[in-house]
Amino acid sequence: MHMKSTVIVLLLAFLTFGSMAQGSQKENRESKKAEMKASLNLTEEQSKAWDDIHSSFKAQMETLKSKEGLSDDERRRAAKEVRAEQRTAILDLLTDEQEVILNEQKRNHRKEKQKRHKQKMSEELQLTPEQEKQMKDVNQRYQEQIKAVKADESLTDEQKKSTIKNLKSEKKEVVKSLLTEEQQAKMEELKKNKKKNEN
Repeated sequence: MHMKSTVIVLLLAFLTFGSMAQGSQKENRESKKAEMKASLNLTEEQSKAWDDIHSSFKAQMETLKSKEGLSDDERRRAAKEVRAEQRTAILDLLTDEQEVILNEQKRNHRKEKQKRHKQKMSEELQLTPEQEKQMKDVNQRYQEQIKAVKADESLTDEQKKSTIKNLKSEKKEVVKSLLTEEQQAKMEELKKNKKKNEN
């Protein structure tokens, strides 16, 4: 009886913690959106249109999540299309100056996200200092190569896309070679969990 009570208490604690973590993540996202919106100095009309766009996006995503009969790939593709439509609607709403500010904010947000992701991966995989340095060197090398491809005007968009895809695949194999078998297994597990959360 005591054992059963302990298990129930632990389960409730786990569920409560999970709910709190999700709530915290949602609050952080809403806070970032509010900061972004405030920094753009939107007019009253723009502000209302901004809210309408985000409300529509949220409703579409909720409908997509509950829609039955879709494979994971189909759901991801549909979500990608909805996000693209939202981005287009937002950009159409903004002035050129506001668009510059928004793009700068997104770049900063992306850098922060990548930094948090790398830190989490390092902790989860328990990388050694030498592995962390090797990972940093690999990331920097491939970032520079991808940047050079994007800036190469002699390549068509299709060629750039293909080359970048190949570089990312190559980088994936290089990163894998730096890890032990246990770390590789852990990394695959983290990727699966990330995909599951995205779905």
